[in-house]
Amino acid sequence: MSIQTENSVHRDSTRRKSVIMIAKLAFGLAILGWLIATGKLNLESYQSLLRPGAVLAVLGIGIAQFAGMSITLSRWYLLTSAQKIPLRFTEVMWLGYRGIFAGLLIPGMLGLEGVRLLYLRKYHPNCLSTGLASIMVDRVVGLLGLLLLVIMFGVFYTLREQVSDFSRILGYLSVSTIVIVLLSFALLRLMRYVGEAWPELQRINRLSKAIDRYREHPIQLTGALLLSMVGHFCLCLAAWCGMIALRQQVALLAISTVTPLVTVLRILPLSPLGLGFTDAAAEELYPLVGMEGGAENQMLVRGVFILVSLLCGVAFLVRPSSKKVEQQDDLETGDFNAEKIGPIESSERRQADPKIRL
Repeated sequence: MSIQTENSVHRDSTRRKSVIMIAKLAFGLAILGWLIATGKLNLESYQSLLRPGAVLAVLGIGIAQFAGMSITLSRWYLLTSAQKIPLRFTEVMWLGYRGIFAGLLIPGMLGLEGVRLLYLRKYHPNCLSTGLASIMVDRVVGLLGLLLLVIMFGVFYTLREQVSDFSRILGYLSVSTIVIVLLSFALLRLMRYVGEAWPELQRINRLSKAIDRYREHPIQLTGALLLSMVGHFCLCLAAWCGMIALRQQVALLAISTVTPLVTVLRILPLSPLGLGFTDAAAEELYPLVGMEGGAENQMLVRGVFILVSLLCGVAFLVRPSSKKVEQQDDLETGDFNAEKIGPIESSERRQADPKIRL
């Protein structure tokens, strides 16, 4: 493929992604406009943010969100260490903050996974298959942790408050999340089957073996699952602080029951950061646990999230030290870096044998 053809394909892909992102943004803004027009989103409620107590509550939103981000990003370190990928903890966190910042400025273009893969491809090309496997497993573990949090808080609140309507909605959303998790595991199993059935497909074969190797590391998987649940619970704390800032005194249990449900809906790629879509969902879900102002709280929490994500851009100004690893090949996955081995061997031979020197 010529350079002009590659550039043309790249431009077409970028243009297509831009059109999709503009359409999603328009969809979210349309729902947001409908919420404002129908009075479900009351902008006057934000006047309460000017009082001193509200400032501390907004600061609590930022702290809780940053803690949730950091805990979620540290989950990948456990998964990469299980695959013996030479990444320091500070390196993993640094990549995560860069990915959050890039995903905010260029939504749908790069994102967290893209930053991680580009870094592995540039500095650890022999770990690309295991790195991709760790990213896929990280996604599945994060979704599974969210599912457990939904069921745990939802069932406990339903039994305590005896809310029949909410239990029915909880059942629908739990089933939908279980379907997503099952599809994710089915995809992993399909990749493993393809890798075993067609060994000539080297990349898929190496990736399926790397994913299957996580069975040997139950401690890392369990730790990643617990970090996933704690990270999502930090989002519940952020939503609770948001309700306090809006002068809505609510119980932490109630807000922790609906927040994971809203997070489940935000996974659907319908609009950037769930704009409009999650606001409408929160406006319908919050009254089920005796709360008002769901849309207003979602807008507030999203605004603080944007500010925290912008602060993550500081990661572009600093860089942690990385592990210096000599040339090594992943013998288990077969990721040999032959391009580097060849010139090194030939150079050594030329130095040792004067007859073949140029």
